[in-house]
Parts: sequence; structure tokens; C-alpha cells
Amino acid sequence: MELAKITTFEQLKGELGNELHKAAISFVRIGYLLKLARDGNILAGTSYADVNDFATAEFGLDKTQVSRFIRINDRFSIGGYSEHLKEEYESYGSAKLSLMLTLPDEINKELSPEFSKSDIQAIKEEDDEEIINVAVIGKPNAGKSSLVNKISGT
Repeated sequence: MELAKITTFEQLKGELGNELHKAAISFVRIGYLLKLARDGNILAGTSYADVNDFATAEFGLDKTQVSRFIRINDRFSIGGYSEHLKEEYESYGSAKLSLMLTLPDEINKELSPEFSKSDIQAIKEEDDEEIINVAVIGKPNAGKSSLVNKISGT
């Protein structure tokens, strides 16, 4: 439908739903293409050192964006290495899939397309609040701080 001809709420809702569906499919396909660049010999003979270098130079994608696209493909594509979105995720938009990427599979299985992005964000925040407290006990100068820094990446 030509966008200028949208005159009703139902037309608007339908067209927007279609576009969001296409965006989710695009996220999975972009991740797959980046994986092909990462895992194959496609970049051999170019000036690019790796997929991140290629994606940054050619498309302005930073390492975080490249990683997100690849992780979305890992998690939501058929077989984890495909250009096709799993059927159960076809009604989710790209924003919902990005949020769902941060949730455990057990929680994602309980979600449905009827959940709004805000609903999923609230579930994510609730899941994030489930913090585990750990105490490291030992003698002075035994390397406790070094161990904690190593584990936390600081």
C-alpha cells in the first residue's frame, strides 16, 4: 500500500506491523551476512582485518552493533546460523528481539508478541534485580582483590 493512501487506524496499524516484521527479519539477515564475513574467506584479499573493521568502514557500524546483529542471528534464526527468523519470533519487532536477547531462554519462552516493548523492558529490569551477593574471604594479601577484579573484568 502506498503510505500516502493510509487513512484509517487499521491501515496504519497493519502497515506498521508489516514494517516491524520486515525489520526483525532484516536484523536476522544482517547478522547472517556479518557471520559470513566473519567466518568465511569473503574478506580475504580486501584491506579489512576482520568483520568489525569491514562493517565500520563500509557501513558505520561499531563493534557493539556488529555483535548485537550476530547475537540476534545466533539466538533467533533457524538453527542459529541462517538468514531465516525462527517462526515463533516472526511477530516480534527488532526492538523486542534486542531486549529479548538479554533475557534467559526460559523467560523468552514465556513471552508472546502481545507483550509490548515496555512489558519486556520491565521483565528485563526485574530479572536484572535478581543479583547474587558473593563474599570472598581470606587472609590479608592473599589475592582476594585480584581474583574479584579478574572475574569482574576490572
